[in-house]
Amino acid sequence: MTRNSRPRAVLTVLAGVLAVLCLAVLGVRIVDPGHLPPARSAASAVESRNDAVTSAARMAAIAFLDIDYRGMDARVDRMLALSTGAFRQQYAAKRAVLVAATVEGQAVSSGTIRSIGIENVTGTRATVSVAADSVVNNLAIEQAKKNGQAADDKRYYRFKIDLDRVSGRWLVSDLQFVS
Repeated sequence: MTRNSRPRAVLTVLAGVLAVLCLAVLGVRIVDPGHLPPARSAASAVESRNDAVTSAARMAAIAFLDIDYRGMDARVDRMLALSTGAFRQQYAAKRAVLVAATVEGQAVSSGTIRSIGIENVTGTRATVSVAADSVVNNLAIEQAKKNGQAADDKRYYRFKIDLDRVSGRWLVSDLQFVS
């Protein structure tokens, strides 16, 4: 080895060692996010919380719009499982009326979420805006169609949903229609 090639070899080895160390540090950060800088961990936590809030609001809105007179008890139970507090009590108190009305009108409805956005999240409370559409069928619509009348089977909803975090789950504490 010549005199000039020795320092070059040392630099090459050092560069290789540094590259391996950089890859090791990067690997730890990818595999174990707990080693992320606090700002990045906080952003990740906020993103995770926001995902949980929007997911809960989406499930609740779909459950609220899911109506089928042939199986309303299970649908009401599902909405109650996604609810808490006064909203849950009010919804449970209206169960018999809701089931009877859907059976009498042979109502069927399925909803689609068009847009969802968090208005506010503080600690264990969140407010979410939801835009949803549904397609409805019932005896009145069927009768109108039989009579050759125009029957609008589409409904457009805008909700404000309040959620409370209870035992690690986001549950509906209020659901309001907004115009």
